[in-house]
Amino acid sequence: MYNSVLGACLVLKSHSALAGGVAILAADTMLLMIMLIGLLRHPHIGSTGTSIWHLLYKQVTPTQPLSLPPTSGAEDLLSASSG
Repeated sequence: MYNSVLGACLVLKSHSALAGGVAILAADTMLLMIMLIGLLRHPHIGSTGTSIWHLLYKQVTPTQPLSLPPTSGAEDLLSASSG
């Protein structure tokens, strides 16, 4: 429920909010464990932990700089309509 005096939302039924929070925490923990187990089973990872961090770093960094495709903007529309 939104409280205009406080300018924030209030949780009135704290038991249901607690149950939802616990369920989200359990699901996130399970997904984290599945991801880490999958990374440890990766064939290119040796016995050192640094290769896991290298693999994670490669996942979040682009291999090539992002380039935007050429846009057909308002200039094309104006030249087509006037010509």
